[in-house]
Amino acid sequence: MHDASKNAHPSARGYIATFTYDKYKSMNADVLLEILRKQHVVITDRPIQSRKFDEAGLVRLGALTKRFTVHGP
Repeated sequence: MHDASKNAHPSARGYIATFTYDKYKSMNADVLLEILRKQHVVITDRPIQSRKFDEAGLVRLGALTKRFTVHGP
């Protein structure tokens, strides 16, 4: 079993672990799953297209009740 705490960002306290996009992409899947068992994960510095916090941007997110599947790296 991997020690997930040694891979966590220094801000990994309580229920939230924060990783840069590059760190996240380089993480072993087993390590990430171990972290996800105990904490929510926030990915920073992700290369994405900018969106505005307006009606169009919120519509793009979809309904809060909509189910979706998240696939790993």
